[in-house]
Amino acid sequence: MIESAVHENIKVILLTPSPDLSVDLFKSDNELEKYARQIRRLLKENGIGLADSYQSFKMKAVAGDMLVHYLSQGNHPNHKGIY
Repeated sequence: MIESAVHENIKVILLTPSPDLSVDLFKSDNELEKYARQIRRLLKENGIGLADSYQSFKMKAVAGDMLVHYLSQGNHPNHKGIY
């Protein structure tokens, strides 16, 4: 799908996953980290764009922010989580 879009000169921007409160973001082998790494690999291979929401949320968690304040449900960003 990425190759087809690029071939047609369609801009592609991939999005890493938003956090899930049931996943420990501090574990480097968690399932969301694996997906984020795969998406980052695809952008490098295809020269496309990235919106890295996973990294943004992870940085908030590392800084001590409680992610629950940025989510409307366990894994859906709310208004604060979009900005």
